[in-house]
Amino acid sequence: MLLKDDSLIQKNQTFTVLIMRELGSSVLGAWTFFASAHGTDMCGINGLPLTPNSVRILGKFQKLKTIDHPRLCKYLDIIRGKHERLMVVSEHYKNNIQEKMVRGGSVSIQDIVQFAFDALDALEYIHHLGIVHRCLCPQNFLIDNQGRIKLSNYGLYYMTENGTCVPFPIGTPKYIAPEVLAGDVPTIDKHFMPTTHVPSGFKSDIWSFGIILLELTIGEMLWPNFTLEETFQTLLLAVQGTNKSFLTTLTTNDTVHRKLELLPKSLKYLIEDCLIVSPCKRPTAAELLEHHLFKENNLGRELRASFVEELFPFVSLRCEKLEIPTKATRT
Repeated sequence: MLLKDDSLIQKNQTFTVLIMRELGSSVLGAWTFFASAHGTDMCGINGLPLTPNSVRILGKFQKLKTIDHPRLCKYLDIIRGKHERLMVVSEHYKNNIQEKMVRGGSVSIQDIVQFAFDALDALEYIHHLGIVHRCLCPQNFLIDNQGRIKLSNYGLYYMTENGTCVPFPIGTPKYIAPEVLAGDVPTIDKHFMPTTHVPSGFKSDIWSFGIILLELTIGEMLWPNFTLEETFQTLLLAVQGTNKSFLTTLTTNDTVHRKLELLPKSLKYLIEDCLIVSPCKRPTAAELLEHHLFKENNLGRELRASFVEELFPFVSLRCEKLEIPTKATRT
């Protein structure tokens, strides 16, 4: 039950976050959004009304409830309301990396390395489950009472079937990978409904993580005063016609260049690996966890969470490929 008197309400363009009363060391957070509504005259190939997108999201959410990882915020429940409205309840913390960067102050190299290790550990886990975050940003890296990060909002892209079930784009423009900007554009048919959709891959999360890690390392936000159009133009022009790391295009800024030169080489190499333009050459989260940066800081495999096999794996319906005979047969 929502406790409005004790709640802090945060709003953005796509959904509203309601932070609820504290429970132990964390709080329960609820955020709400609307699924896309089908037209009243639209039917499936079988002539029956289409399944509401909110119902489809409700079904996909059931897998998210089974995920348990120390670096991931736990999904607890989802509530379906009127007019395709959905409310998601999950574990939440009030502090995040974004606020830490805005407040300023230096972050030690050891803390940055620990953040990178924890973040990649969380990303490797969801990627192992076939889940792409897609909307990585500093606000989604929450800080618990022990000062460790917990990744939140990792199920939105998955439960909305790669964003096809909602009327808003998923992702923060500045952190979107270049291959997403270049290719993830659905085509529209005469009914203004997406007909084809190129889902984002796991490597797009690595790019987003690299931009966040770069900002945390240099202690400032990239392009804070850019418009949406300027941000996209900067990203696409920076990576156009080059196989080099995106990081090399930022060294033209004297301030950023000086800060990067002061970094340990292994940390700089990790950021460069995350920002390789070609997704084919960009490493996975599992590969980055074997980076020598973590070995130098005694962050090995034994400190990572182990994978837990699902007791009831989610499989497609047995009747998915069932063919209905065109003519009835007599027995």
